[in-house]
Amino acid sequence: GHFIRNIKARRRLAVDLSPHVLELKKYGIEVMNIPAGEIAGTLNEPADAVFMSNFLEHMPTKRIMLDVLKAAWDTLRPGGKLIILQPNIRYAGASYWDYIDHHIALTEHSLCEALEISGFSVEKCIPRFLPYTVKSGVGAVAASSHTATMVSWYLKLPILWRIFGAQTFVIARRLP
Repeated sequence: GHFIRNIKARRRLAVDLSPHVLELKKYGIEVMNIPAGEIAGTLNEPADAVFMSNFLEHMPTKRIMLDVLKAAWDTLRPGGKLIILQPNIRYAGASYWDYIDHHIALTEHSLCEALEISGFSVEKCIPRFLPYTVKSGVGAVAASSHTATMVSWYLKLPILWRIFGAQTFVIARRLP
């Protein structure tokens, strides 16, 4: 919930099966405790943007991952953006499997291929963007009390992305 708590939008909606998502209500965020694939049928109007962070690797199969991308496509208005921050197994290496619920190994190439199959046009792909996790040394430092300052500096220095980045950042647009 770090991202959604810190963005400005007319409407912020968090979709997650974890009971921890309910804590976001206190920040004025609408919470839907449903499977991501079911969101499209529950909205009154299409979304301008959908953001997924560290999510797709948790899908149990590639077919279900493609179904979730299709649900995102159905949720967006034509031309709407899908923004994804995703661990990249190419750079995270064996630590990618440090979480028991990681099922699908994705690189920037497989992620972009899945998006194109699902009817998206990839506008931006940064293969190495943020450090992988708070379990990593860099991630643990970034999770300290100086997070905002550290993130601000990190984002201003793309050379650091090539050294520490192990997550891919993608912006894709829904094709009409």
